[in-house]
Amino acid sequence: MFPFPVTPEIVLRDSIKNGRYFFPASRWASVSRDARDLISHMIVVKPGNRFTVEQCLEHKWFKIDGVERSHTWHSLPSIVPKSMIPNTQ
Repeated sequence: MFPFPVTPEIVLRDSIKNGRYFFPASRWASVSRDARDLISHMIVVKPGNRFTVEQCLEHKWFKIDGVERSHTWHSLPSIVPKSMIPNTQ
């Protein structure tokens, strides 16, 4: 799943640089509204307006009935290569 349009590379780059994206129902129907909201806050173009790691971890997607999804955060290193997760221990 990819929130940016699948188009020629130059159009794709322009969409990414300008923050033009969408979540087509045909591909994103099984993704929760909270997950889409979190992703939207993570891919903001201007870094000062983008969610920080702390804000991401406090987002409601990381919680189930107010309880932290600790298994999600702790399993991240097994899903994503360590080289892509700076400042983790």
